[in-house]
Formats: sequence, C-alpha cells, structure tokens
Amino acid sequence: MSPCGFEFYGMPFFWLALVMQLSFTRPQLGLNWWPVFPSSQKYDINIAIFDWGDLNHLLSATYHLILPAITLSLGTVAGISLVMRNALIDVMTEDYVVTARAKGLPERLILRRHVLPNGLPPMVTLIALDMAFIFGGAYQVEYVFSYQGIGWVTITAIFYYDFPVLQFVVVLGGVAVVIANFLADLILLRIDPRIKVT
Repeated sequence: MSPCGFEFYGMPFFWLALVMQLSFTRPQLGLNWWPVFPSSQKYDINIAIFDWGDLNHLLSATYHLILPAITLSLGTVAGISLVMRNALIDVMTEDYVVTARAKGLPERLILRRHVLPNGLPPMVTLIALDMAFIFGGAYQVEYVFSYQGIGWVTITAIFYYDFPVLQFVVVLGGVAVVIANFLADLILLRIDPRIKVT
C-alpha cells in the first residue's frame, strides 16, 4: 500500500473534511482549472422544495454530494486496502500457494484461484461494517459540510438534549450493524467453503 494510503487511513474524518473543504470550495492560487465544489448544504439554497423528478434538482444534489462522498471514500478505501493487503500477504505464504507456484501455474492464475478467494473473508466483514457506519451516519463529515443527514440530526440532538431522537439513532445504528453482519455472514457462507452451517 502506498504511503498516501496510510496517510488517509490514519487521518481523522473531520480533518480530511476540513482539508477538502478548504482545498476545493474556491479556486486555489488563481488556477482556473482547479475544481470548485459547494462547501455546504444538500442542494442549492434557491431550491425551496426539492423535487425528485426535476433533473436540475438531482444534478444540484449530486454536485453538493461530491466532496462529502470523496471524503468518506478516501478514508474507507484506505482502510479496506490495508486490510486486504495484510490478508493477501498472509495467504501468499500458505503451502497451497507455494505448491501452485511449484507446479508452474501463472502468477495471475494463482492470485485469482488461490490467493484472492482465501483473502476475501476479512474484507467482506470489514466492508459490511463500513456500510453500516455510512448508513448510520458519518457524523463528522456531515457536520463539517452542513450536510443534513442522520449524522447532522444526531449532533443537533446532542446539542439540544433531544433524547428520543438520540435513542432512535442508536437503535437505527444497531439495526444497521446487525443487518450488515447478517448479510456478511450470508456472503461468507457462499464464498468460503470452510464455513459450514450446523
């Protein structure tokens, strides 16, 4: 994994969100080609009522989603690649991989048939938990970008001591984790022959 990936993995989401916000919400050093994105909100302020059937409203919502989505993706993908790298390094030292190399199989075939299927189980679990995290609300990123999702509602509820909303968000997060783990277990049953249902 590249040093850049390690930096994104170790960087807190709120810090990365601030860096992205400062870097891409105004032209930098007078560069005309530098991409500029909105710094906050879910869509343009002049849209009073959002209409899912209006293409301009959808494009506005997508345009406002770019920076928060990239911020969440950078840290998440860096963590997934780090786990994948470690899992594949462990599998590469197994006897069946050494035997496949001794047989003269091409490296691409060894990776596809032997290494990747045995390195996937930790990845499936991690991706499922990351999906539950994203569904439960990426609190810091939403708050930095003023993106009014579940995370924004949760932080606002904390500030105003709105306990019913907090209870609902906690239950929703718990349900998201349980469903994500259940789906990960189903996928693991499908891809890993070593796992059996008794």
